[in-house]
Amino acid sequence: MEVKVSRPRILIVEDSVENIDFLMALLKEDYMVAAALNGAKAWVMATKNPPDLFLLDIVMPEMDGYELCQKFKSNEATRDIPVIFITSLSDALDEAKAFSIGAMDYITKPFSPLTVKARIKTHLSVHIMRKQLEEQNALLAKEILVRQQAEAELEQLNHKLKELSERDPLTKLYNRLKTDTVLEQEFERFKRYGHPFSVILLDIDKFKSINDQYGHQVGDDVLKTLADILRSHLRTIDVPGRWGGEEFLIICPQTNLEGARINAEKLRKIIDQYAFANIDHCSASFGVSQSQPKEQIKDII
Repeated sequence: MEVKVSRPRILIVEDSVENIDFLMALLKEDYMVAAALNGAKAWVMATKNPPDLFLLDIVMPEMDGYELCQKFKSNEATRDIPVIFITSLSDALDEAKAFSIGAMDYITKPFSPLTVKARIKTHLSVHIMRKQLEEQNALLAKEILVRQQAEAELEQLNHKLKELSERDPLTKLYNRLKTDTVLEQEFERFKRYGHPFSVILLDIDKFKSINDQYGHQVGDDVLKTLADILRSHLRTIDVPGRWGGEEFLIICPQTNLEGARINAEKLRKIIDQYAFANIDHCSASFGVSQSQPKEQIKDII
């Protein structure tokens, strides 16, 4: 399918009908050409439907070409459109002023058809290439944004997947696999640096009876409540994990055996005195052990 490319649009601003007719006849084959006889009319036309290039007469009544050019350059819709001034050889062209206010070039009267076409072609080519570059940059920026959003979403998804792979779905504590990994990492630090660490094993007393008497939903609520107790009353460096059905392992970095005993006793009392929903009472047994070449978990409470 052939794609029809629209021709560049030129707006001629000239108070001489004769000059307008000449320029339109010269340019109409290659461009879409419109004309205005004064600055006020040109301003309305340009802001409503901006062209790709202005041919702008300098000497005009009421609003001269310099003033109109400044208005175009101060307007967001027209400021980047190239302006070529039209001037008679008898007019005093202020080149410094013309270029300082944003004009790209000027053409003198009487017009040379080859000069007019060459100047217009040059500045239109630059303008069109710049527009294409801006469009490509905008498209690239959009693609970059889309990619960044996709990467952010992928990162969030990977984070969620990582959480799912490491967290117990019921209690939201670390699962057995992740807890084992943390335990191995802590033991490696102990072997390298000699810093002691301890572990606390917590086992809910008579948990099967709770499930049998009150139902598994209540049993699940007890597990979630106990996980909340651990999150609330452990130190920030301690790592609790769900070790089994009703068992929890707490890794206590930089903690000796006596420190682990104190922490375990504190937790035992909190759980023993805690008002669990839907059940009369819940207690737990604890065991503690300190890092050794061959670790053994010892029941002490």
